[in-house]
Amino acid sequence: MVEKFQSNFVFGLQGNLYQEFIDRVAKPIIQQIIGTDDYEIVPQTYHLSFKDFDKKSRVNSIFPEFYYNFLGDIVKKNNQVSFKTKVCISFDERLCNDVCPNTNRKIATIKIADVKLAYFIFFDVKDFFDFVYDNEIIEIQKENQHIETENIQTNQKAKIVQPKFEMTLHNQDDIVKIGYIHNLNHERRFSFIQINKDDNDGFPIFYQDFPEFEEFPIGTVVKATGKIHADRFYVKDYEIGETEDLDFQLMKLKGTLKCQYDKKFATIRTKIGTVFVPSYLIQDYEIDEIYDVECLAIENYDYKKDQDGWKAISISDINE
Repeated sequence: MVEKFQSNFVFGLQGNLYQEFIDRVAKPIIQQIIGTDDYEIVPQTYHLSFKDFDKKSRVNSIFPEFYYNFLGDIVKKNNQVSFKTKVCISFDERLCNDVCPNTNRKIATIKIADVKLAYFIFFDVKDFFDFVYDNEIIEIQKENQHIETENIQTNQKAKIVQPKFEMTLHNQDDIVKIGYIHNLNHERRFSFIQINKDDNDGFPIFYQDFPEFEEFPIGTVVKATGKIHADRFYVKDYEIGETEDLDFQLMKLKGTLKCQYDKKFATIRTKIGTVFVPSYLIQDYEIDEIYDVECLAIENYDYKKDQDGWKAISISDINE
């Protein structure tokens, strides 16, 4: 059955490993760009291009489809406006004419009153094929661990592909990356390891590879050993490190938290200064209330102020 796209200027991808590509490659990148895992990926059949907003290119207005698929869930309750951020995985580089400062990936945004309602994030089709080819090679390599030497001649596929995998990965020296657990994604079963202070580099560790990782809390320092292939870091092993192993500061701080009027962010006043708190950590806190809290804060680069600052990666109430 042929899928019906609402735009004549958009195409999509399908494949047995497409959803795994979304889970293992795309979603960690999306989370770095938008700063939260609370979002909705818009199906490709509902995507738009810049041509759809050109009156000469379409007979009918795009607005009804745009409203239904991107703005239809905006609600106002108790003087608070809420919505689910939309994300489109786009293969149209011309549509994504901005650059995310955290990841250097090309993006475009739909904003109303300076609030970002939707993101178009550019992925090259080559990203998908790199993942598919790498995944096939890795699975073959795992299978070959159980094949006896005398049986290799009957496994032509393994015999041909295995040397390629060894040449691209096994012949490399191991690389060590040191970072901390920045966030946990239990739904998609990985922890994201951030390795610097300006939010633009890191890698996931999947629970299917290391089941015990699901129990490690945010802030845990990790020394991961692995290899890089197709610009991705594959973790072979790890050990738990100390905060002194990081190239930046990570510490627990106590202070007072206050949400801003629109709950886009909050600040915590501490003995070493103000700590920025992103919106996804403050949903259970009321506006204009003062809370005594403890936070785990990371030294963080503030692009707007062009200086180092502090950002909370977890917070908890202090019980009196």
